[in-house]
Amino acid sequence: KKVFFWVVFKLFIHVILICLAFWNLPSTHSGSKSMFGAMNALLFIFVMQTPANHRLFLPLLKLGIQDWQGGKYSLNMMSTLHCWAQYLLSVILATMTSVLSYWTVNFNDPATAMGYSIVLFTMGFVYSAGVWDSIYFLLYALGCSANMSWFVMAHLLLYFWLFSGCFILKTSMPFALRVIGYYANPVRLTLESQYCAIILPKTFGNERGSDILAESDYDCAIGFDLCLVFLITFILRIVGSFVLAYRYESIPLYNEHMAMYMNNANDYG
Repeated sequence: KKVFFWVVFKLFIHVILICLAFWNLPSTHSGSKSMFGAMNALLFIFVMQTPANHRLFLPLLKLGIQDWQGGKYSLNMMSTLHCWAQYLLSVILATMTSVLSYWTVNFNDPATAMGYSIVLFTMGFVYSAGVWDSIYFLLYALGCSANMSWFVMAHLLLYFWLFSGCFILKTSMPFALRVIGYYANPVRLTLESQYCAIILPKTFGNERGSDILAESDYDCAIGFDLCLVFLITFILRIVGSFVLAYRYESIPLYNEHMAMYMNNANDYG
């Protein structure tokens, strides 16, 4: 309980600080650029919550592995329960982040705002958290320590943010880098879906955000972007489950058979 309340409280403080820094931005071209900066900041701190989320659910994951080894339920069931438990926490944290920032930063445009925009805003946080939680799950399955997992995630985050369309345009990237660093980039997919749902004039029918759209090369396929983020999460979870099965089931089974063979070598000719 203490860890849970600490996770929620820490994110709450960070969101409040960002909302104060970007308080009540005007719905203009210049204001839209600051809104995009606020969106980047909010997503960044949300991703940086991943290590704390992992520590919160690590006992549950270890208990699930023990129950799976004891034959209580399958590996797929254990992995699925762990995944949805993390999604539930992400929904709580994302809802708090969206509600606190949506009106204080003035993401909503009173004249043209749509009801589902805050839902898409929240979904972006939840889906992004799903990817980074799954990366941590995979690193844990590979046997990485907490420090090593943080090191890998920090460098991945830096790489993904660099090629998210905020710093380097899609058209200026080499083809291979464009596929890996742009189309399969969870940061870019989340930022684009949130930006297109909240700021973009195609959604709201007003002028704000059009300059960012021209500079970022965003296509604004919101549904496709969110589906692709979910697909990346699914693939990472499946790979992590296979790695866990290899570490906790295949290797001990192999060692057991090798020990039997070495003890009774003559029985095998």
